[in-house]
Amino acid sequence: MAEKGADELWGVDLSQNQIATAKETLKGLKPKLFCAPMEDDIGITKKHFDLVYSIYAIGWTTNLFATFKLIHSYLKSGGYFIFSWDHPLYPHLKSESGRIYLDGSYQQEKAMTYNKFKGENAPMFIPTRKMSTYINELIKVGFTIEKVIESDVSESFDLIDDEVSDRYYSLYKARRFPTTMIIKARKL
Repeated sequence: MAEKGADELWGVDLSQNQIATAKETLKGLKPKLFCAPMEDDIGITKKHFDLVYSIYAIGWTTNLFATFKLIHSYLKSGGYFIFSWDHPLYPHLKSESGRIYLDGSYQQEKAMTYNKFKGENAPMFIPTRKMSTYINELIKVGFTIEKVIESDVSESFDLIDDEVSDRYYSLYKARRFPTTMIIKARKL
């Protein structure tokens, strides 16, 4: 963002390790970084930002409405909020010997427990939400939805063999179901 002309760089993350990585990555740019849950009001300036974005983080929030309400308050009128997260259907898809099936209920929103989530050895608890929940919570706090993207596999992967894989993320599964959603919303 600094390379694209951003005057200020701010960041919030629950993980002190992520904050340390951001400080190292942004060395010399004087970012304002906070280690806190995104759903907590930590005194970030209101009506200050043109753009707020979240790359694979918003789904960790324990209170989606409170998080979206805070983000809405940070933005100037006309500002954008763009975020990505695993497609809401994706965590419910399991693969066994190349057979992909629905495990559990997409309709039931709850915290799912993963004993070995994406290669991590510690258990992870991740809230699952429906696509409509993300969209309706954005609308409820005052955002206008401008675009929703469900990922597709790029043509650059056309020459890669469609090898069967049971991993959480795999090209095999991605060619059949979107792995990611991206939502662009605007504060009027």
